[in-house]
This record gives sequence, structure tokens and C-alpha cells, in this order.
Amino acid sequence: MAIKDVLPQLRKDRGLTQEELAEKLFVTRQAVSRWENGETEPSIDMTKMLADVLQVPVSRLLIPDGSYDDFHDGGLERHEETYGKEARKRYGDEAVDATNERLMSMSRDEWEAKELLEESIKVQLRIAMAEGDAHGEAAAELARMHARWITMHWGGSYSREGHLGLAQGYLADQRFRDYYDSAAGEGATEFLVEALSANL
Repeated sequence: MAIKDVLPQLRKDRGLTQEELAEKLFVTRQAVSRWENGETEPSIDMTKMLADVLQVPVSRLLIPDGSYDDFHDGGLERHEETYGKEARKRYGDEAVDATNERLMSMSRDEWEAKELLEESIKVQLRIAMAEGDAHGEAAAELARMHARWITMHWGGSYSREGHLGLAQGYLADQRFRDYYDSAAGEGATEFLVEALSANL
């Protein structure tokens, strides 16, 4: 989910125009308009300011409302229908069942931490790509963040080899290419895989 999906309603709920919100943030009305249209996204620091002005936790701007409930109310079944067959073929029933069980047993706080980390990875991917070095510090931090995120899914069954195998699978699957490239720009998937290979 992008900030554009929640910002307009949160702003209106607080009775603010784009101009009034912009004044509180010391930015132009056009900047707020671009965020709400999805043309650009605010920086991490600006997102924190937005959350403060709108009196919501930062996670409210980054995590879809109801994602935890949605997953527990049929989301797992939909995920299985979409990805289950190929995931089970690639990783085996035991690994997939363990991941599903781990996700289903997460508390709401654990779930939101996972979702927030996922959004933070997209931001870090953009930062690392701007630095342009898959061996650099920004890319190393990206790899560490991605490993933490995978560990949240896999638990004790995490392995570097399995993680790198999954990453190579991203390159062969247009759905993953679309996901990462839409989050951080064309070539983001290749850069992520290169960063993981170089830093894990």
C-alpha cells in the first residue's frame, strides 16, 4: 500500500485542505497533491511529520487497514490459491505449512512490524539504488532488512542459501519484478538480487 491510499481520507477526517496540511508541514500544496496522487512519496522524515500532524502512528500511513484481519479471514486461502502450488513444488509442503502456521500465529503487533519492515525495505531499496553500489553500505543494510523480513516468515528454518534461492526466483517471476520495480523503479528487482548476493 502507498501513502496515497490513506492520506486523502486522513486529511479530510481532520478537516484539513491540502493547503492547510502543506502549511503545517512547511511544504507546498503541490507537494501534498503529488503525494495524494501517487506521483511522489514523502521522505521518511516527512512521513514522521505527517503522522505527527495527522495524530496517527507512522504505521497507519504505511500499513493497510485490516491487513491482519484480512489475512486471518480468508487471506491465507487466497494466497494458497495464487501461490501455493508453485511454492509447495519449489520449497515442499513442510516449509510452506510452517510458514503459514507462523504467519497465522502472529500477534497483531508482530504482523504490523512485519508489514512496516516490508514498506521500509522498499524505501531502503530506493536509497540503495540511488547510491548505485550493490556492495555499498546502503545495499548491505537493504540485505540485512530483507533477511529480517524473510526470517519473520520462515523462523528457524531461515538459511542464506534458501534466501538467495528465493531471490533468484524473483527474477524469473514477473509478479515479483512488478512488485519491486513499481516500488523502487525499473531494474529494482535485479539490484535487490545483486545486493542480497553481495551482502548475505
